[in-house]
Amino acid sequence: MRSPSELKNYKLTPLGKDEVDYYLKECEAKRKEILNAMRDSGDNTTLPDIETILFDIAHFIDDNREYCNGWGVTDHYDADYPLYLKEGVHFVENEVIL
Repeated sequence: MRSPSELKNYKLTPLGKDEVDYYLKECEAKRKEILNAMRDSGDNTTLPDIETILFDIAHFIDDNREYCNGWGVTDHYDADYPLYLKEGVHFVENEVIL
């Protein structure tokens, strides 16, 4: 995890927003499928939203300027695949105006 002095503010590109929106819909569908099939009754897991993912990018972007993280959809199941985003393609540093 990066120190607070190393953290940057990021925003999604249009392609990144489409990718994140698709991923979030997939997470919602997987969660619904699991709970409806009663394969898991643990529904305390909170699905991520765009703000949570942007916060996560700031903490977990790697040295290759890439972000890859899997998210839980229920208490005992994860999404089918991780979310992969690349700086300059899916997200960019956000200008902070003071």
